[in-house]
Amino acid sequence: MINFEYFCLPALYVKDNSSDVIHMVGTDAHDRLYLDAHGNIQYSNLQNGGGTPDDYSFVLDEDGHNQSNLPFSKKEQELYGLDEEDAFFTNMDMDTINMLYLKKKSKAEKEMKDLINILNER
Repeated sequence: MINFEYFCLPALYVKDNSSDVIHMVGTDAHDRLYLDAHGNIQYSNLQNGGGTPDDYSFVLDEDGHNQSNLPFSKKEQELYGLDEEDAFFTNMDMDTINMLYLKKKSKAEKEMKDLINILNER
């Protein structure tokens, strides 16, 4: 049995394009990941011979989100400076994200003012 507490890898999910069934890669003995000739990660199902991109597609989570149906709206992404990775690889609520964004923004503004002061002193 695999002890997942020692792994620091992102969870990869694939969706069967014909049945829309989603599962985490590695939870089935027939799962296989490999690098194609261009260095891209591909999935192959050793039992049925199917794989990406024809028979399966990668999705970002067990709910089937991908780049076209992110959990944050475009407006939220623009307002808070988020991208698709923020939506899936953080477990923060919007208030926490907003607070961190404002801290980051104020720090950047302070650094810009300091730089302008240094340049003006020359």
